[in-house]
Amino acid sequence: MKFSIKADTNVCARILVVEDDPGFADIVCRILGDDPRFLSVTLAADLASARVALDQQGFDIVVLDLQLPDGNGIELTPLIPENCRAVVVTIFGNETAVIEALAAGANGYLLKDEANIADSIIKVLRGDTPLSASVAAHLVANWRHMRGQTDGQPAGSDSGDLSPRETETLQALAEGLSYNEAAGRLGISPHTIADHIKSIYRKLAVNSRAGAVYEGLKSGIVSVS
Repeated sequence: MKFSIKADTNVCARILVVEDDPGFADIVCRILGDDPRFLSVTLAADLASARVALDQQGFDIVVLDLQLPDGNGIELTPLIPENCRAVVVTIFGNETAVIEALAAGANGYLLKDEANIADSIIKVLRGDTPLSASVAAHLVANWRHMRGQTDGQPAGSDSGDLSPRETETLQALAEGLSYNEAAGRLGISPHTIADHIKSIYRKLAVNSRAGAVYEGLKSGIVSVS
């Protein structure tokens, strides 16, 4: 469902909102649709509709809820083109959800009760990573706790078993790069990246990108700015 289309002189971004709560979706779409900085706003109420929209239309920003009727919004990130950015807007501010989203490549993480959607989208377009205040505070506290536990301690033996190429791949994941972006940086194919990631999961005894990034940060073999 497309809410508004503006004159080309006002073009800033074409936005896909993936949200199943009708009330919140209406508020967000009307706020963005009334903002002259944006060209168009399209709504998808589930993953299936979002996949169709991504396949048929071009977007600059995808605003993602996490809990949708047919899955987690993060499942869409591999389908989002490299020239498009994703911002999570959700009620979930727990550590697992935040790390999973950022590790998957989200360019921002906002809580629904704190979100200034329009201004945050502008920040993302400028290259920033907007975070709700409570999310940022949580991440800082968690990072400090992690540093306190690992300072002066050697990396775990499993982390030390990563090959140089696997370490480079894990660093790319920690920076939020997609598989294709990581492949481009390292000069290898996405298929080889996938093989490296499988090996990383096995060596670190994890089953997700977020888990691998967390273990890499904890052991000190990768870092985030």
